Amino acid sequence: MKGPVLRFLGQAAGLALEKKNLESFKEKLQNVASQKLTEENLIPQLNIDCEVNLDEINQELVTYLEQMAPFGPGNMRPVLVTKNLGNFAQPSVVGNNHLKLRINQNNRPVICDSARKDKIFELQMSGINAIGSTKGEGSILDGIERMQEFSIFVHKNSENVKREFKTYRWAEDKVTGKALNEPEDTNNHAIDSCRYSIRFYRRNIKPL
Repeated sequence: MKGPVLRFLGQAAGLALEKKNLESFKEKLQNVASQKLTEENLIPQLNIDCEVNLDEINQELVTYLEQMAPFGPGNMRPVLVTKNLGNFAQPSVVGNNHLKLRINQNNRPVICDSARKDKIFELQMSGINAIGSTKGEGSILDGIERMQEFSIFVHKNSENVKREFKTYRWAEDKVTGKALNEPEDTNNHAIDSCRYSIRFYRRNIKPL
């Protein structure tokens, strides 16, 4: 385009021109755009690099993506997509401008303590696929064994969860002091939640 442009300013598509030439430049730019651009060119596009499942978004994936840095022209930041998501709780605003969502994929179940049937019913009435955990003789030991088949990652800020895993131990016979074949029934809320959910996975599944 010939005319009012004084110079171009590199890869960012910047340019310099005198203020008196601004209107004529805008007019010429609009004329060129009307001649060259089609309606299809005006449709916003988002190029997706890869589709991932919600349970594949973990620290391992974050670390892998960070190894691809630095990002910029010629090495753009990857764009991932996750489909079939649903919001299973009321969104909340965090801070001044952040929206906190609780989502799941393909309406996957939320495993709950089966002792609180009233709470399970409340969740179900809110549209959440809530189901009670499986309990019974041997369920605690079976759940512990299944947990041992997985690599369990605990967030560094989850102090209560870290404390539970550090103090979780077998119960002892009060008379003999020997370990019993069952854990102590204390400081185990997070661990019980792990047991409830993992029991719905088939055995020998490879941990993520």
